[in-house]
Amino acid sequence: MAVVSVVIAFLAVAMVLAGLLFTFHAALGPFVPASVEIFPSIDLLGAATLVVLGGSLLVVATCLWRQEPWALWTTIVLVFAACTYLVFTGLISYLLIVLAGLLVYLLAVRRYFY
Repeated sequence: MAVVSVVIAFLAVAMVLAGLLFTFHAALGPFVPASVEIFPSIDLLGAATLVVLGGSLLVVATCLWRQEPWALWTTIVLVFAACTYLVFTGLISYLLIVLAGLLVYLLAVRRYFY
């Protein structure tokens, strides 16, 4: 589970950075160029959602590192929510592919976690 927690932490950091960069670009305009945005087609509500989901995944990744059983089910729910968000906003990207693969892996190893 150590590898999974590290992957989730990297994905969570990417989601938080994507939301923050969009928010900084919307608030500061010319000081943050649009070319640094990871997801250029989101709005402020989508950026806030990315920050909240990414922050939640970062907390859960630390709990997975410590192998707490509740963190597995929380991770499954949050990764599913992130995948659903990315699909409904039309952001089909590498992040969605990695999250979907992670969701399948977590469902496959759930019986070994207890």
